[in-house]
Amino acid sequence: LSIPIIFDLKKVKVAYYGKEILSHINWQVKQGEKWALLGNNGSGKSTILALLFGDHPQAYANDIFLFGQKRGMGQNIWDIKKNTGFTSPELHYFFSYELTCLQVVITGLFDHVYLKRAPTIEENLLIDLLFDYFHINELKEQSFQAISTGEQRIILFLRALIKNPPLLLLDEPFQGLDTITIEKAKHLLSTILTDRHSLVFISHYKKEIPSCVERVAYLEDGRLSD
Repeated sequence: LSIPIIFDLKKVKVAYYGKEILSHINWQVKQGEKWALLGNNGSGKSTILALLFGDHPQAYANDIFLFGQKRGMGQNIWDIKKNTGFTSPELHYFFSYELTCLQVVITGLFDHVYLKRAPTIEENLLIDLLFDYFHINELKEQSFQAISTGEQRIILFLRALIKNPPLLLLDEPFQGLDTITIEKAKHLLSTILTDRHSLVFISHYKKEIPSCVERVAYLEDGRLSD
């Protein structure tokens, strides 16, 4: 049996005001593959994830296939997001909503910043397990805006995991975390991700890469190599 292709980028190009950010990017990730995407600041790593997550305006001008469908051919942005867990420094920067930490994690179930329904018994159990794992139960009812930057990062990390998505896009998820918390998060990813889960993990530091990652792609001068 052939392994399903989660996403396929074909000769993807992105340019701003005539300056090329990505140049002829070809990249295919299959179900179960765990990748690290490495490169210097400004190399375009976050742009690739934004194209995949549907938040980039040039996504529809490129040949991008996600979960078997070409972007723009009947697949709306919410179809993509429901199968994808995502966190990034940009999401953190713009996440200014007046929610408790528990509510922030719950919004990850719906890909919105508001609560569409109460979590199920199973979802509540998973939420409790994740808060217990990081020993942060005391944060549940605290305002997301009132906690430290590192604590906010962990909450957004849990938000990306909460719906157990087939594709995880993690853009510098451990930025601002202490070493012990990073090790716990790495161990968690390597424990819970199976051959049904695909991962793209961005970091500036190789020591942050979880042990489940088996493939590495390098982005330099807008071009991808492995």
